[in-house]
Amino acid sequence: MNNQIMPETILSASSCICGIYPDISSVWSTSEKDKYMQSLNIPNTTFNNLIEWMNDKTNSWDFGFPHVFNNLKSAREFYLNFLYNVQGLLLVGIGHCKC
Repeated sequence: MNNQIMPETILSASSCICGIYPDISSVWSTSEKDKYMQSLNIPNTTFNNLIEWMNDKTNSWDFGFPHVFNNLKSAREFYLNFLYNVQGLLLVGIGHCKC
């Protein structure tokens, strides 16, 4: 496409267009566990820590359904602790202002 109209790279928050981490259905679905662990390139112990982390953060309102971090600190923590082996990821913030 013409890069003056459409850039080569587009950032999206749509799980229909790109992979979103964490993918809640994969994390809490035993049938998707191996596929998700492989996509993150993490061992089983780290995956179990990921599930424990998400449960704790969901209970404390730092993380919400679906795929939403309620603060930057939690998003960065997840990114650093569980996405360290995934190449080409960006941490993207989306918010709104009540102006």
